Amino acid sequence: MVALVLRRPLLGRRQRRAAGAVRGRRRKFSGTRMNDFLQQLAAIIGRQHVLTSAADTAPFTLDWRRRYQGAPLAVARPGSTAEVSELVKLCRAHQVAIVPQGGNTSTCGAATPDGSGRQLIVALRRLNARNPPAPATPTVPASPIRRGPTALC
Repeated sequence: MVALVLRRPLLGRRQRRAAGAVRGRRRKFSGTRMNDFLQQLAAIIGRQHVLTSAADTAPFTLDWRRRYQGAPLAVARPGSTAEVSELVKLCRAHQVAIVPQGGNTSTCGAATPDGSGRQLIVALRRLNARNPPAPATPTVPASPIRRGPTALC
């Protein structure tokens, strides 16, 4: 039996740089770029749903077990899947890492940003809001029931 191994062609440094994929190097996130990013983010999800002050972001920076703490660039609270989609496109364009956070109950620290201040926390709590059913339809949208901060559904 013969195993077929597919490899990417090895590229030199100049070829990687031309392709925009120099490993280990990132563009600096200057104050001007950060302000542009935050303004575009506020235009997508609304200014009241972009948290930037330390007091506002504090509940999102510490995990449930109080073991991991980080420093985010900001906390975004989108209200729809369309807003999440636009937010991801914006982060990709500005090379900002995303830390998704459901209930911040991670026991391994994956929902907590690092200390670099370059990661955006995307708090998905607003997506959990239940919409009332339309009066003309006999169906009710179902969602998982959470009981307490440690319930898994």
